[in-house]
Amino acid sequence: MQETGEGKQPAASPEEKLAKFKEVATRRIPKACKAIRLLGNLSNRGSYAYEQKYVDQMFEALETALAETKAKFQPDKEEKEVRTTLHRSIPKFT
Repeated sequence: MQETGEGKQPAASPEEKLAKFKEVATRRIPKACKAIRLLGNLSNRGSYAYEQKYVDQMFEALETALAETKAKFQPDKEEKEVRTTLHRSIPKFT
């Protein structure tokens, strides 16, 4: 790690930051994929009843969350813009 000055935490090198990204992504991606696959279990009509409008809401929320997360990796997007719709897109089935 590089020194940043007296009394401050050492700054991580680009190589250390990349290693941390890979480490965290390697843990999170399988968890996210598993959670999405588990949503597929809701399609079992033997266990669940649902209306198409709820299925559409579910996929709209997932697609919005994925698009907003992907946008965070685009250098020309401001984080404030990206975060505006995610909370509103999570469906509440009533």
